[in-house]
Amino acid sequence: MGYFTLTLYPLVFGETVSKGTIKKVDGFSRDVRAVGVVLIGQFGKDKELATSVSGKHLLDICLEVVYKIQGLAGGRAVILECHDIPPVVKFYEDNGFVRLQRDERDKYLQMARLL
Repeated sequence: MGYFTLTLYPLVFGETVSKGTIKKVDGFSRDVRAVGVVLIGQFGKDKELATSVSGKHLLDICLEVVYKIQGLAGGRAVILECHDIPPVVKFYEDNGFVRLQRDERDKYLQMARLL
């Protein structure tokens, strides 16, 4: 019905990210330039079965696995990269993610959720 992929990822903070946000994501320092996070690399629903499962339900399943990874590997945040399309961004914001920064290629919006 749906799919997602997860990986550990070195999140490099850009110049636009505030020191307060960096400290929230890192948990200790305002001055780090990178931190390890879990990245949701792919997330979607099968087109033919899209009405069989809600996006929220699929994201909840994904986050259950993220919390298991956090328990084993540590970390304080999960991130994803998406196109800056209002309905997509709103879906993630409605589910606890916040805008963080643009990726280094300025192709995707990076969004984060503290764990």
